[in-house]
Amino acid sequence: TEELIIAQGQKCTESDPSLVYVSVFAVGNSARVVCFVGAKARESGLSAGDIARQVASVLGGSGGGSAAFAQGGGPSLDRIEEAVRSVEGTVASLVRG
Repeated sequence: TEELIIAQGQKCTESDPSLVYVSVFAVGNSARVVCFVGAKARESGLSAGDIARQVASVLGGSGGGSAAFAQGGGPSLDRIEEAVRSVEGTVASLVRG
């Protein structure tokens, strides 16, 4: 469930503050993005809101939130795999600034 995904992301980034956690999944007729950025990773300028926004755009939607936690989504269920593949490049481009 979505609540479990959120709880897992929070626990992972609390356990490893350098971690960026992103999950892309289907809920009903839409695709969802959940993103957490640990405290140490945020020191490098990463923001969960920026990551969720960019990954959700692949899904034809939008996202947002804080530097630590963000959510998003879109209607394009057929683009979930593409959104997952975009995560690494999105994070790398944001680190480079």
